[in-house]
Amino acid sequence: MKKEYEEEIKNAEDMFIDGDYKGALRLLLNLDNDGKYITRLFPLISEIENDYCNDLISVVAKMYKLEIAKGNEKIKAMLFWMRGKIDIVMKNLMNAKQNLEIARSKAEGVLSKQELTKLNADLHYAQVEVQKIIDPEKASEFITQGNILQEEKNYQGAIDLFTQSLKYKATSEAYFERAMCWDSLKFYNKAIEDLKSSLKTSNLEQNDREHMFMYYIGIMYTKLWRYKEAVSVFSEANELYESTNRDNIGYHALIKGSLYRAEKMLQVNIIINH
Repeated sequence: MKKEYEEEIKNAEDMFIDGDYKGALRLLLNLDNDGKYITRLFPLISEIENDYCNDLISVVAKMYKLEIAKGNEKIKAMLFWMRGKIDIVMKNLMNAKQNLEIARSKAEGVLSKQELTKLNADLHYAQVEVQKIIDPEKASEFITQGNILQEEKNYQGAIDLFTQSLKYKATSEAYFERAMCWDSLKFYNKAIEDLKSSLKTSNLEQNDREHMFMYYIGIMYTKLWRYKEAVSVFSEANELYESTNRDNIGYHALIKGSLYRAEKMLQVNIIINH
């Protein structure tokens, strides 16, 4: 960097901090027609209050229109990059991703290796943040579609959709619904695996459904004639349910009835085996 430019760049940074975005950008572009000094303003963008971000967006848009006629691809890439960074500050993550992808498409061959590395880092951040928004929505869509196939008794098709949902986001609902499909296909061990995953995920979600998953795990054990495990799980489900002071008498009776039958079958098996 030319030493005589240092004072001018400092002036541009001060102008930017004071809200004179147009003046700051023009000053830097006058110093170098490739726009390489524009990145000196990037760290300052995060300090801008949201109320002023729209003013900066307006300035960037107007300057981009001027650059279209000049055909300078590097400056156009820089301006899209700046716009993407503004969108990140404003939490407009979809817009940020879109603008940074445009900047990246224009950057090849015109940005330096160091600039490209920084742009890629910003783009990666935006992509990750967008996925945090999109993934839960897609996960929910696959569960809805899986439930339809489940009602139509297309259990394998439903399993495939619940599996797709879990790739986007691990939820107790997806594990549970897939377990019910495994149950319908008489793959009880697979059902138990998914119900245990439901239980583990439910603890993280704090959705207060642990007792239900325990109950169904007990049901699967009874179908496998594994009454000792069934009694243990039903007992735990019953204790958990009672500790929460619930008033669903019918459901509580279901748990206690299943526990009673599992205990009786366990006693019968002990007598037979002796």
